[in-house]
Amino acid sequence: MSYTTVSTYVRANTSTDWWWDAADSDELATWIAYWENKCGSYNWTKSVSDDETTLTSTIVYANKAAHDALFDADGDGDTTLAAWAAKALTYHNANGITKRSISREDT
Repeated sequence: MSYTTVSTYVRANTSTDWWWDAADSDELATWIAYWENKCGSYNWTKSVSDDETTLTSTIVYANKAAHDALFDADGDGDTTLAAWAAKALTYHNANGITKRSISREDT
C-alpha cells in the first residue's frame, strides 16, 4: 500500500518564487539525491492554481516505511532533513509563503 502526503503552499503574488525554484540547482540536486537514497523512489506532483498563487504538492511514497525513512515520529526527521526544512521555512517566512498539510494517509 502506498503512502500519500498532500500539502498546499500559498504566496501573495507570482513575483515570489517557490523555494525549490529559488534554490541553487546543485543544492537542489543534492537534496533530491539524498531524499531518494533515504526513501527510494517516489512520485512528486505539483499543481498550481489558475492565479498561480497556490501550489498543491502531492508526494506518493512506495509505503509508509519509505516516508518514515525521512521523517521520525515527530515529523522532524534526521539532521539533514531538519536543516533543509529550516532553510525552506526561513525562505517561506521571508517571502510570505504559508504551508498547510492537507493529508497524510495510506492510499
